[in-house]
Amino acid sequence: MDSSNNSVMCLIKRAESLSGVFGELLKQTNDLLAESHHVDQVMINCCKFRDDQLLKHLVEHITDQDQLQLLRENAELKSTVDEYQAGIEKIMSKYKEHCNSDVLNETYSLREKYINQLESIVRCQDERIEHMAKVMKMSADLDERESTDIQRTIRQLASENEEMRRKLQISCNGDEDAFKQNAPHRSECSTQMDLMDLSDFSDAASQCSFDSFMTCLSFAGIDTSSSSCSSIVNEIDVNRFIDEALQLGEQGEKVPQPKQT
Repeated sequence: MDSSNNSVMCLIKRAESLSGVFGELLKQTNDLLAESHHVDQVMINCCKFRDDQLLKHLVEHITDQDQLQLLRENAELKSTVDEYQAGIEKIMSKYKEHCNSDVLNETYSLREKYINQLESIVRCQDERIEHMAKVMKMSADLDERESTDIQRTIRQLASENEEMRRKLQISCNGDEDAFKQNAPHRSECSTQMDLMDLSDFSDAASQCSFDSFMTCLSFAGIDTSSSSCSSIVNEIDVNRFIDEALQLGEQGEKVPQPKQT
């Protein structure tokens, strides 16, 4: 039992020593890699410096213009390649940053953002449509109310017109009866009158009186804002028409009688 414990402890110590050795080896390996990268960069810079120096030397000592132009083009192409490589490295570094961040997750939610914007636009349009419908309903109600007021005014005017016609008919019938009762009795065989002249005179006077009455009635019917005022005006017109009818009857009595035959 003690021997097995001792062997286990020995194995653990050896493992610890080996892990320490491996750690030192890894550290030395990393140092060698960093140093190799540094040496590589130094070599690249030396090559670039050598190439630049060679290019300058050739530019200064070469006499052929064609070769000089080729050297210049090579230098420009080399600088272009360096810029291209630097751009590629920058793009790759940015791509790694985007992959490590939540930018890709945000790009996946673009569809949801677009749908939310469309839903907000649809809600706004629905609200506008509801507002327009309310406005149209209010305008329709106002038009209906106005038409109702107009119809009520027309019915009121029609009833007033009918009442005036009825009063006018009663007044005319009463005046005719009174005129017939007050007229003197004449024998049919003793008098002969110029009935054509009398009828023409009577018709002209009646037409003039009726025209004046209708003119007053039309002016009285224009003002529909006050029913009491229109009723007073209508009564005045009726009284005026009755007075004219009575004057017409008096003028008919004063017509000269023809001589008896």
